[in-house]
Amino acid sequence: VGGPPGGGMGGPAGGTQVGAGGSYRLEGLEAGRYDVMVVVPPAETGGRWRGPEFSTPKEAVVRSGETTTVDFLLGGGTTVSGLVTQAGAPVPGASVSFQPEEEMLGGRRNTVAGDDGRYLLEDVAPGPYLVRVERAPLRVVIPDVPEHELNLELPAGAIAGFVRDAAGGAGIEDARIFARALGAGGDAPSPASIAGRARSSPDGSFEVADLAPGSYELQVSHPQYSPGRAVVTLPASGRLDGVEVRLEPGVKIRGRVLDESGAPVADAFVLLLDPQSGAPVPGDPRGRMTGTDGAFELAGVAPGTWSLVASAAGYAPSAPVVVDATAGAENVVLRVTPGGRVEATVVESSGAPAAGVPVTLVESATGRAALPGMPGPGARRGPTTDDTGRVVFEHVRAGAWTLRATPAERAGTQVQIVVEEGRTATATATLPP
Repeated sequence: VGGPPGGGMGGPAGGTQVGAGGSYRLEGLEAGRYDVMVVVPPAETGGRWRGPEFSTPKEAVVRSGETTTVDFLLGGGTTVSGLVTQAGAPVPGASVSFQPEEEMLGGRRNTVAGDDGRYLLEDVAPGPYLVRVERAPLRVVIPDVPEHELNLELPAGAIAGFVRDAAGGAGIEDARIFARALGAGGDAPSPASIAGRARSSPDGSFEVADLAPGSYELQVSHPQYSPGRAVVTLPASGRLDGVEVRLEPGVKIRGRVLDESGAPVADAFVLLLDPQSGAPVPGDPRGRMTGTDGAFELAGVAPGTWSLVASAAGYAPSAPVVVDATAGAENVVLRVTPGGRVEATVVESSGAPAAGVPVTLVESATGRAALPGMPGPGARRGPTTDDTGRVVFEHVRAGAWTLRATPAERAGTQVQIVVEEGRTATATATLPP
């Protein structure tokens, strides 16, 4: 069980084992909205290694003193099998994962190819997927049929080079390198476009393998250095050598997360954001959890001006604090409070409740959307209304907000609300005919 819903970063809120008959029970959860998913542990079946597997998450509303029932039905999909090859030869032991293309949290299915390079995955729901074989993602569509054969050919290209210290030129060990595929015309890479990854050796050398010819952005990070990038083109010949990425030493930002009484808040998540866009650092989101004393340290930060936000279970996200970290920063204080509560009802123009409508809270001053307990900007998927058209947001930061109801394939609506600390704000959003 993780919270908040919609892919938030609130972290796991609880977990349990499924008992005999498929039943389970989770206790001790705070009231609020959660994402619930089933994780099937890895296992060897019929001589093939499978898993772990993740069900599609379901949103659940937990109310104080009540029991919420969430059922899962596993199985009933397509059996997908095929052969993994590279340069025409089978690839034994290749790791194969199927991730629903429109669902980056949950729903992932994993398996491993056998000694003959063949793999088998049962009960795959029909639809579009991002298939990752070793480090090469392939987009496929699974048809709605009982069985489907899908052979996977791994590209044989590679990008190789060195990660070096910008000052002395020494190789940097254990840097992380992500190769993100660029679209036509050098379009910006998407989060799902990671085509390969590698770690640098003790001398700073690296090789990102299993790549197809094309343009890539190499995103390089190390805990003690500012992130580095390089845009390269892998030729049709299938190999590019001599790439060099130099990293500048980063600075440190230290501080504490405190509650409204000044007490330290443990296990709060502190995220580094761009002060203008409010977005995490592309390709290298710096974030840390606080210790029992509420202290945190962000290392390898590029010198400059940054915004910090903290979130913790049972609290609203802190107000952003802008920090001048040209030479690092010390004694930064982020304060979190429980915030307020928003109860909203979405209705049709006839007055009937509108069920299953996604609802998002957008901060009026910045135009940025944020889920309770999840700092950060951008249009994130919010919770959906229940059968009565009702939706609840817990731990919302005090201030002016815009509540947006956006049903699929039709016009939505929005209303303005003001959230006060420790109080409940109510709103009704009426959809147009």
